[in-house]
Amino acid sequence: MFQRLPFTVGFTGCMVGTIYVSMVLHSYFLSVIFSILQVLALAYYTISYFPGGSSGLKFLSSSLLSPVSRIFSS
Repeated sequence: MFQRLPFTVGFTGCMVGTIYVSMVLHSYFLSVIFSILQVLALAYYTISYFPGGSSGLKFLSSSLLSPVSRIFSS
């Protein structure tokens, strides 16, 4: 029942953050960062509805992040 609650809170937080930094702080850089986080949270939330979506996404993200972590750990 509460499996998607962290994603909902994360997406809502990113929306509020995007509006705050764009309307109050007038920061272009932070607006772009929060917008990217918002799109990623929405994509992960949407993929979690597909059968095997979250496990497939975890596999894909680990496959993509392992070469990057090897590059930066050297």
